[in-house]
Amino acid sequence: MTTNEVSENVVRTDRRLDNASDAAQEDLARHRWHWTLDESNPRRVSVRAYAKAIGRNYRTVIDQVNGFAKWVELTDGGAAITLSECIERAKLRGEAETATEAVATARGVAFGTARRHHSAEVASVRATAQHRAERRGTSTASELPKAAQDHVRQQQHAKTQKARKAQAHGMRFIEVEGLVAQAMDKLRKAFAATESVNFTQQERDLLTASLANLRALLDLVDLRVTGTTRKVDWDAELRKLVES
Repeated sequence: MTTNEVSENVVRTDRRLDNASDAAQEDLARHRWHWTLDESNPRRVSVRAYAKAIGRNYRTVIDQVNGFAKWVELTDGGAAITLSECIERAKLRGEAETATEAVATARGVAFGTARRHHSAEVASVRATAQHRAERRGTSTASELPKAAQDHVRQQQHAKTQKARKAQAHGMRFIEVEGLVAQAMDKLRKAFAATESVNFTQQERDLLTASLANLRALLDLVDLRVTGTTRKVDWDAELRKLVES
């Protein structure tokens, strides 16, 4: 069998295990790993070729076999971790995995639960950690645990102290800091996306107008943060921006 061929028998076994109960997850992962990454198997094929043969998405198969390989490595070393968690971790890379782990730890939930049900919070925690790292000259990874703890504390506080949210100075600061960090991250991505792009005149006009509104909104936020002695109708100012 060449590196791009998968026998019918291998495919049938894969489908049988794939349709079995969750108890067969380990057998399925081991089977797919054996026919793709197991270096002791001279008949193994590429993950892409295997995924194509069984009619499954490449990403699904590569995450599963990588997760299985990591699970074997960790459990052989005595670590207490499930195969499911290793597969969930394989779906993420670098800071995304570290941020998810920080949220899972702060919330006291499984890694997979944090990845599937708290993705927005993970993104917010990551942005906050990046912002703090830039400001303090530290690393994002070192800021993630505290950022996650702060966000969880903020949400718990909001649930139990809704009536006192306006007076919860520290929690409101964390909330605003996180939102500003997310906005900065999106603007950096927008800046990167403009590289080597020759916009038409109409596109430049539209983007220029949007940026002008953005500057006006930033001025409004800055005015509110720094404080002002004059009376401002904030709702009216926001309506002007929306109408423009």
